[in-house]
Amino acid sequence: MTDVDDLWRAALQLSGGTDPGEAFTSLGLRLDHPPARFDTFCTPLNSLTFASTAVDGVHFGLLQTGGPSQPVVMTVPMNDVNNFVIAASLDEFLGLGYYVGWQPLDGIAYHPETVEAYFAQPDAEQWPEEAELLQKLRDALSLKYWPLVLSRVRELDETYRAVLQLP
Repeated sequence: MTDVDDLWRAALQLSGGTDPGEAFTSLGLRLDHPPARFDTFCTPLNSLTFASTAVDGVHFGLLQTGGPSQPVVMTVPMNDVNNFVIAASLDEFLGLGYYVGWQPLDGIAYHPETVEAYFAQPDAEQWPEEAELLQKLRDALSLKYWPLVLSRVRELDETYRAVLQLP
């Protein structure tokens, strides 16, 4: 199982001497290490933010459930619904961005009708530099593809909605 320290080590390895927190920003993952709660009006109190998309305040946190599981919650401050539990683990979350990175995950909030198809196919021709970096990250962490399926997101959201401690 991958943890945030593994992700940080990959960033250190692949950052090329620049700030490791910025190593994957072009992929939609600006890393926060160590994880800490973003102090926004809608970030769950029991969420430790490990990354953001660097766009519109969208960020990803590990939900502290009081048990061994740490689902990933996406917080979208600019939307009417602010929080979505999108993965049961960090591995599942990283697998969602396998082909196109994590920036477009906010599509779950803004345009859910197109998000499944977008995440299901490689898009290397549109962004070759990012595709190369994404391949290096996949190799470094032995990532496995995890399809983005809205019924799965709804299931996770229903399962963990009661656990969210909102400000």
